[in-house]
Amino acid sequence: LYLKIDFSNAELQAAMVSYCLRHSIHLPDAFIAGIDLQWQPKLEATFRFSDFDDSNRAIILNEPEIAASLIDYCHAQNMPLPHHADKVLEPSDRDGVAMLIRMSWGDLRRMKNNSVKASNA
Repeated sequence: LYLKIDFSNAELQAAMVSYCLRHSIHLPDAFIAGIDLQWQPKLEATFRFSDFDDSNRAIILNEPEIAASLIDYCHAQNMPLPHHADKVLEPSDRDGVAMLIRMSWGDLRRMKNNSVKASNA
């Protein structure tokens, strides 16, 4: 069973900013003009700042950091994600990032059992 979640550039930016703040990654005091995604040879996301002269101070997140930021974003938006499911990032049709989630029937049973336990608590 597969699930696909598309994240817009604005959602990706919000997720990445939150990740940086939680992990003490210093962002310059400048307007974020956007996020540049590089998919090959590996996924990286680079903040693009306007009115910021220090080109040596690039903020780049790698694929595990991007995935963690999006998972945290889902949790903050109260979107349930199966913990044990495989998660893969790919380019989105909406000019952002898509997270593909592959779940087994066991994952679905665990999610159902956890939601029943939570509602009985």
